[in-house]
Amino acid sequence: MSTKRLRRAILLLSLLLLLLLYVHACVPKPITDLRAVALARVPASALPRGVDLRHTVMEREEAFWKVSLAGDANWVREVKRHTLNSYADVVRCDARDYRLLSLGPYVGTVEVTTYGDTFDGFEPMADSVQYDVYLPETARYSSEKDVNAPMPSYDLGSQRIPLCLRIAGGAMHGAYNRSNEVRVEVGGRR
Repeated sequence: MSTKRLRRAILLLSLLLLLLLYVHACVPKPITDLRAVALARVPASALPRGVDLRHTVMEREEAFWKVSLAGDANWVREVKRHTLNSYADVVRCDARDYRLLSLGPYVGTVEVTTYGDTFDGFEPMADSVQYDVYLPETARYSSEKDVNAPMPSYDLGSQRIPLCLRIAGGAMHGAYNRSNEVRVEVGGRR
């Protein structure tokens, strides 16, 4: 093998190694064991105190559906390590273009996101935590494909809907990941 070919091979291997190191260092590890543990219809006053909408929806006496999910607490550390904006991704299982507004995830009253006021000093006490996601009982779907598309309203108080949830997180520098999908039947108890 010539010196020129050897240098090219070393350069190629070096670039591959750098790529692998980047992926290892910059891509957050997802929650792979997420599972539903509880579902409850709650008043708006049950929302954590830091939620911007809390006061407005309390005045309107609106209800929410609280979906509690258990999963690996390491996601909290990954959100901190990679400076992620963590969020719940909720769509209809039978119509994936229909996205629902969601608040969370929360661990207790702490919003799991780099931008949360109480998140910096938060450390999970166990290997597994309960992540809570809040869904307004009534709202309008948004489109996965076209955010400007007019979409119908939904009412979880009168209709039971199969929902597929994931906890995801991303950052401006390109780091992104999401959990395994969890299916829950929500609504229909008014």
